[in-house]
Amino acid sequence: MDTNRQRQAVPTGKTAEEWQEIEHAAIQELQRRADEAHATVVALLDRHGGNFSARQMSQIRRRLEKR
Repeated sequence: MDTNRQRQAVPTGKTAEEWQEIEHAAIQELQRRADEAHATVVALLDRHGGNFSARQMSQIRRRLEKR
């Protein structure tokens, strides 16, 4: 495997276009991670929500809806 070729495939941020590519990739990755975390929290609440009071669950649901 040619590591030099591999490095060239990754944007280096030397041009405005490369910075835009980096920014776009970062935004997509952050969105993916946020979606994954949200799904994990919802799954945990579905599984263990019975341990919270109705008031606590109401507050949690409200906070999750803000997302």
